[in-house]
Amino acid sequence: MRSELTRVGFVLLSLSALGGCGRRGTTAPPGPPTTLKVSSPTLQEGRPIPAAYACTDQDHLGKSPPLAWTKGPEGTVGYAVSMIDPDASNFVHWFVTGIPPNVTELPEGASPGGVLPSGALELPNDFDKKGYGGPCPPPGRTHHYILQVWALKRDVPARKADAELFQALVKGSAATGSLTVTFQR
Repeated sequence: MRSELTRVGFVLLSLSALGGCGRRGTTAPPGPPTTLKVSSPTLQEGRPIPAAYACTDQDHLGKSPPLAWTKGPEGTVGYAVSMIDPDASNFVHWFVTGIPPNVTELPEGASPGGVLPSGALELPNDFDKKGYGGPCPPPGRTHHYILQVWALKRDVPARKADAELFQALVKGSAATGSLTVTFQR
């Protein structure tokens, strides 16, 4: 059930990010009007994520990569960051919210166990751990990992990274941006 709820949330997120591009006959919810530019000195769009940010096993899930984004539009009250694997039923690798509006970057290793901005809240990922859990796909095909930053126009209550939360993000965001990387074992 959790996987299905997360999948529904991610579909809403994806449709919003695509600005309504979808299957014939579907209507996407209106997405944020502004796009944030998301970047990292160690990650490149569409390229493999370095091994330091991936798992070696279920007990060693890697460290979060450095991540930066452009400032949100006027009225931004904070930011949320998510990392999802759409190739694994939208497995949630990371979700952090409550990032203050004056913060537009997270350092390498901010999670797990690093220093996040004051007020930031990490939710449990699909490894059932709070914080970042790097790519850990089964051997075989390449997986994609979408790092998404949300500029929030209002506080979005967050207890778990599920469909309800992603629907609230779509409605409560003034802008969003993403960076997609890959990983294969």
